[in-house]
Amino acid sequence: MAVLKVLKEENEVMELSIANGLFYILTLNCISCRLINKKSMYLIKIEDDVNYEEDLIFTPLELEKIDNINSTMNKLELEKMLNKINDIFSNNELLSKIFKYYETLDETYLNKDLKSKEGTIYIGTLSYTKGLRSYTTAGATSVKIPLYKKILSFLGFITATSYLQIKDVMEVNVLLVPKDTDTYLQAEFITYQNKETGEVKKLRLISNKDAKTISLARLYLLSLKSLSKRTILENYNAIWLMQVTPTKNKPLNDKIIELPVHDLSFEFIKELLRKVEYSTMNRDSKLSLCDYLLNQDFESFSNMICTFSKNNTIMMDKYFEEMISMRTDIEKNIYDNEDIKTLGRGLNRLINDKEGFSVQVSLLNCLNKQQLIECIRNLNLLYFKKYKRYLLNDSQYTNILDLAESTKTLKIVRDCILTYSTIYVDSIRNNKNIRLFGEKINKFIKDNNEANIIKDLLNCTNKDDLEDIIVDFNDLYKEKYEEDAIYDEGDLLDLVKDDKTLKIFLDTVLTSSMRDTEIKLNLEKNKK
Repeated sequence: MAVLKVLKEENEVMELSIANGLFYILTLNCISCRLINKKSMYLIKIEDDVNYEEDLIFTPLELEKIDNINSTMNKLELEKMLNKINDIFSNNELLSKIFKYYETLDETYLNKDLKSKEGTIYIGTLSYTKGLRSYTTAGATSVKIPLYKKILSFLGFITATSYLQIKDVMEVNVLLVPKDTDTYLQAEFITYQNKETGEVKKLRLISNKDAKTISLARLYLLSLKSLSKRTILENYNAIWLMQVTPTKNKPLNDKIIELPVHDLSFEFIKELLRKVEYSTMNRDSKLSLCDYLLNQDFESFSNMICTFSKNNTIMMDKYFEEMISMRTDIEKNIYDNEDIKTLGRGLNRLINDKEGFSVQVSLLNCLNKQQLIECIRNLNLLYFKKYKRYLLNDSQYTNILDLAESTKTLKIVRDCILTYSTIYVDSIRNNKNIRLFGEKINKFIKDNNEANIIKDLLNCTNKDDLEDIIVDFNDLYKEKYEEDAIYDEGDLLDLVKDDKTLKIFLDTVLTSSMRDTEIKLNLEKNKK
C-alpha cells in the first residue's frame, strides 16, 4: 500500500486542489484509495498495488465540457491551461514522476520543466492567503509556483468544484473539504429539468431577486442535503463557498465562507431548505436564519432567536435538538435547564391566553442582569395572577440567575426563554386539530351539562383507550349536531408515539375543553 502526502504549508485551497487532482486521477483509473484530511497534510492511501507508469491513464480534458470556471479566467487562458494539463498528464513518464514525488517527497523525481516557476492561477482566492491565486501581501504581484503544483491544483479545482452566478451580484465556486472519504465527489448540488427534453442540467445562473445571503444559504443547505442523501455527511469537515465580486474591469476575487458539515437529519435539512427557498415566513426572520447559517456564531444565533420571537416565527419542537446540536456546550447546557424550560412554557401558555406579551417585549429588550431579574419576577407574578400558582420557587429562581454570570450567558438565558415560549413550540400542544377537538368537547359539555368524556380522558392510560374515547365521543357529537367532531381520528392518533406524547395530548385536549370555570366546578361536584 502506497501513501501520497500533500503538505499544508502555503495555500489551503491550492493544497486541497492538489490532493483532489491526485485523487481524481486514481479514481479515474478505478484504483481503490482514500483521501484523509490530517492537521498538517492530506494523505491519499492507495489500497491497491499500483505501478504508476503502467496503471495510470489520463483522459484529456475537453474545453467544451468545462463550465465551472469563474470569469476571472477567460477562454484563452483556460484553453492554454488545459493544453498544458493534457500534454503533461498524457505523458506516462511525467505523470509517474509526479506521483512518485508525492509518495516520497523527493524532488529528484521532478525534472527541470516540472519545477519551473510560473504565475499562479487566477481563480479560487481568499483575501491574499488562500486560493489558486495567491498574494504574499495586499497589492503585491502574484507569487510564482512550480508547474507541477499549478497543473495539479487546477485539475483538482475544475473536477471538484461547482459554479453558480448570482446575476450582477457575485459568482460562487463550491468546494467540499473532506475528512476521510473513498469517493471522489464534485460539489454539484443545484440542478433543473429541461421542460421540453426532460434532461437534468446543472444550474449556473440564478436571478438576483433574493438577497445574497438567501442564495448562499440555499447553496449551503443544498450541499448538506446532497451529502445527507448519500449518507456521507460524516466523511466531510466543511464546505467552502468561494466568492468573486464583479468590478468595472476584471472581476475581483473576494473571500471564502467556510461552513461546517453538521451531522443533521435529512428531514431537518429539508425543513431549513423549505424555509429558505419556498417559505412565506416573515422576510426579516428568513434573512436572520440565512445570516445564522452563513456565520454560525453566537451573535447571529442570538439575533435569529430574537427576530423569530418578535415576528412570531415558529419552528416545530421535533427539530429543536438538531438546531441546538449546532451550538456550543455552554449553550446546550443552558437550553437543557428544566427551570428555564418551565419559564418558557409558562410564558407560552400566557401568550396563548392573550397574556404575557409585555413580558415577551421586556425579554427582547433585556440587556443586563437587573432587567433579567425584573422579567423573570414579572413573569412569575403574572402566571400566579392568572393560574393561581407560581412557575418557580426561590431556589429555582436563584439557580437561573446564577447561570447569567456574564453578558453572553445572560443573553443565552434570555434567548432560551424566548425560544421555549414563542419559537420551538410543542408540535402536539400547538396542533390545531387537537385544540379544535377540545373546543368541541367544551361545546358539548356546556350544551348538555354532561362531563363523562372529561372523566374518561382523565382516566386514559394508553393509546387504545384514547382511540375508543375519540370514536365514542365523535358518535355522540354527530348525533347531537349532525356533524363530526373530528374528520379522521387517525390523524390525531398518529401524534401519540409513547407515554410522554399521550400525556401531552391529553393535557392539551383537557386544557381546551375545560376553559370555562363552570365546567370545572361541575366536574368537581361530580367527583364529590
